[in-house]
Amino acid sequence: MRTAAALLAASLGIFAPSRKDGRLGERAYRRGNFAESEKRFGEAARQEPANPLWHLDHGTALARRGRTEAARKELARAAESGASEVAASALYQLGTLDLTEHRDREAAARLRRSLELDPSSRDAKRNFEIALRNLRRRPPPPSSSPQTPRRDDGRPHPGAPKPAPRPDSEFEKRAGMTRAEAERLLRGLDAEQRRNEKTEPGRGARDW
Repeated sequence: MRTAAALLAASLGIFAPSRKDGRLGERAYRRGNFAESEKRFGEAARQEPANPLWHLDHGTALARRGRTEAARKELARAAESGASEVAASALYQLGTLDLTEHRDREAAARLRRSLELDPSSRDAKRNFEIALRNLRRRPPPPSSSPQTPRRDDGRPHPGAPKPAPRPDSEFEKRAGMTRAEAERLLRGLDAEQRRNEKTEPGRGARDW
């Protein structure tokens, strides 16, 4: 995960009250001092609560300290931002937290939204693929189910269990999309990345 330091210069005035804490928080984060980073970014967010960048950075530092629930609250605030890059980064981080907690359905949904905002993110695409793969690996329902009890007139008994859903419908329910839609989305992301690589030959992986 990364902080939003690359966006600060464009979004903050030189005399912004939170600038000093943000700069110190970034330095602490790069040194691996996440406790100090959390403190500084939290102070910046307190000083400028309307700036989603501070909530993104504060949530990032909280996540690195293992304070997941607090991190989720800050990242959720950043994800509501109208700035697409901030929202995409926050959704990526929320989806990644979901993935580490084996919440694959939630991870797939958030990572998909992140990719809709920033299709060029290799890390979001990779984690999205992992979430979909995990959903596919879940054992499908039994291929054959017990005979459904029926009444004398041939209709199913009111208390009879419903037939087990097909594997594809199970995947759609878990992933929030059909298997074909997931494959089309991934193909589109691959094509987007290939176009970016052609136009920006020196571009490396994003650091988040």
